[in-house]
Amino acid sequence: MDYQREIIEAFGDFDLDKFKSYLTKGVNVNFVDSQGDSLLHIAVDSSIDGTIQSGGSQGDEPLEFII
Repeated sequence: MDYQREIIEAFGDFDLDKFKSYLTKGVNVNFVDSQGDSLLHIAVDSSIDGTIQSGGSQGDEPLEFII
């Protein structure tokens, strides 16, 4: 089964447990989406966007998916 969309949604929701469950299912974390973005790019983008939208400051970004 293809879990690429689901793993991207887990990133967007900052759901680390869900993300880890997809890893145990063998999801290819090196895939690139239709826009040419890797999971790392999506994680960084989601982290920055979420921080800005919630009124956070530079340096407040969650790093769980990035590190």
